[in-house]
Amino acid sequence: MTDAELRACGLSSGKVRFLRDLVAKVTDGTVPLRKLPAMPDDEIRDRLLEVNGIGPWTVAARRGLRAASASTERRGGGLGGVR
Repeated sequence: MTDAELRACGLSSGKVRFLRDLVAKVTDGTVPLRKLPAMPDDEIRDRLLEVNGIGPWTVAARRGLRAASASTERRGGGLGGVR
């Protein structure tokens, strides 16, 4: 898609730049999507911070979601362990 087509979908210019950079970083291996779940948090943070548009707050939010997911798995899955 062109930038104009993405903008026509409602994305801001900043979001288009972010998506383009994210795709480039995934393509060149900087952000290896399939390997991220097995990577240490510090390495994930370093890789994600290389993407324009991802900052410390975004990385911290991802880390919080990862911790919440792990906690849910330890309790047996579902919301609060309810099946």
